[in-house]
Amino acid sequence: MTGRIFSIVRRLFRDGSNRSFLHLSSRQTYDYVRSDKIERRREVSYEVYLRDVRPPSLRQCHQISTCFAGLCVAKMSRFILKRSIANDTVCVAMAQILDGKQLATRIHEKIKTRVASLPSQPGLAVLLVGDDPASHLYVSLKQQACEEAGIRFEKFLYPSTEPEITLIQKIHELNAREDIHGILVQLPLPSQSADRVILAINPLKDVDGFHPENLERLRRGEPCIASAVALGVMKLIDEAKAVGQACIISSPLFAAPLEILLKERGASSQVVQAESPTLGEQSRHADILIIAKGIPGFIRGDMVKPGAVVIDVGTTRTDTGLRGDVDFASVEPVAGAITPVPGGVGPMTVAMLLVNILKAYDLQRKA
Repeated sequence: MTGRIFSIVRRLFRDGSNRSFLHLSSRQTYDYVRSDKIERRREVSYEVYLRDVRPPSLRQCHQISTCFAGLCVAKMSRFILKRSIANDTVCVAMAQILDGKQLATRIHEKIKTRVASLPSQPGLAVLLVGDDPASHLYVSLKQQACEEAGIRFEKFLYPSTEPEITLIQKIHELNAREDIHGILVQLPLPSQSADRVILAINPLKDVDGFHPENLERLRRGEPCIASAVALGVMKLIDEAKAVGQACIISSPLFAAPLEILLKERGASSQVVQAESPTLGEQSRHADILIIAKGIPGFIRGDMVKPGAVVIDVGTTRTDTGLRGDVDFASVEPVAGAITPVPGGVGPMTVAMLLVNILKAYDLQRKA
């Protein structure tokens, strides 16, 4: 049956080039198929990936469908054929685009309704140091989201040379204010120590979830405020209904809350550095791939397991606009689900910040 599959598929979609445009991973069978070369590899699943081919004609759809029981082929530019070993059925699916903007909009509406019902107005204070355009953009987006939700927003601007002690003193002042329920220091800081500055924040007001006490409480399963970025990532993973092994390509600090949250959902995870010589091997075995490195286009299609859920946290401003850490053009045909940049993790981070402000509000009222 396997040989017949490939004779049909190669005949229908062969483009005359020497590049790999089909992918099959199966137990003791063909893995990559080129027009002139076949390589073997052991895998557990059985999948055929047709890359960069024209949408099949109705006649071609009929020819393929006669080879597999239950095959349904839609006319699309990129598609995945998946065959179940158990029942010999084949289905067709495109990579799901995880629309963080749309999901965030739904969360914003719920937050707005909740804020309107509170006995007092929640408040967020943001410390913005320096003149980095990206930081100013992110703070303006947070301000807009807070104002639309009915959350009071206060912004404190400082030059890049502001002494660290001044920031810490302002945080102590904000810690004592009952009308401020969340404190956020926009990172990265120009030269000041982010660790020391964040440590000055009352953990109950640490709406970014970066305070070490919040991380420790998260580990112990106690009420706390988790990282807004990590919560946004987990919402997108839930949206994709992803399960299995996760690979996080980031710093250990960024990965720490994600490891805990993934474990709560029954998913094992491993943290890999971008410089690791085994990066490609580890990323290709991951069912869930999370990348936050700040290197545009770092993850390519040949580094991704077919059907994996890919979460791109990276955002870098380039001459061509915002770019993520994932090379979308090569990864999207391989992945089962993928977040775009922009419009993926970014909007969800802002949405979960609003969620954290309300959680901080509740925790402080109960304290």
